[in-house]
Amino acid sequence: MTDGGPIVDLRILATSDLHLALMPYDYMHASRRRTGGLALLAPVIRRLRDEAANALLFDNGDFLQGNPLGDHLAGPRGVTPRRPHPMIAAMNALGYDAVALGNHDFNYGLPFLRDCLAAASFPVVASNLHALDPQPALWQPQLMLRRRVTARDGTRHALSVGVIGLLPPQVTIWDEPHLAGKVEATGIVAAARAGVASLRAAGADV
Repeated sequence: MTDGGPIVDLRILATSDLHLALMPYDYMHASRRRTGGLALLAPVIRRLRDEAANALLFDNGDFLQGNPLGDHLAGPRGVTPRRPHPMIAAMNALGYDAVALGNHDFNYGLPFLRDCLAAASFPVVASNLHALDPQPALWQPQLMLRRRVTARDGTRHALSVGVIGLLPPQVTIWDEPHLAGKVEATGIVAAARAGVASLRAAGADV
């Protein structure tokens, strides 16, 4: 903490641009690989978490698209209420604290994204993309994580962690067939400044 109070060490872990690399497998050449994939990264994530008294795990987006498996899952037999998206299931199993959306997560359209996120056990954030659809929003513009953390002296404390997520505003152009009239984007810098200021005003410690 600050101002002469107890010191809290916080480890922040993040994955980024997973692009549906779940297994060490090359879908383009139908062959196994020795490296890559969230499955091989999972033990590393768990070890890094176990080493720290306080740790948070985030993803920076672009996790639903990237190989032929993604295209298959976006088809009519892919994701159902009883058969969640495998990347979402893997993220649930790893206990992600929050996930930001990337531009490629919109490549298959908003209905598919809604079906995928319905099974997510973590909150989703996109600070510079605003839904115009009257349906319940798929993501939050920002969020506050409330956690109990352990200080170096062994005492327990409440910690408020503000989270924002930013993606290229050009997503409304790149995926215009899916997003036209449904979302609007704002600049990254302006959205970041507004989001940070709002979270600080709401009492974010981090």
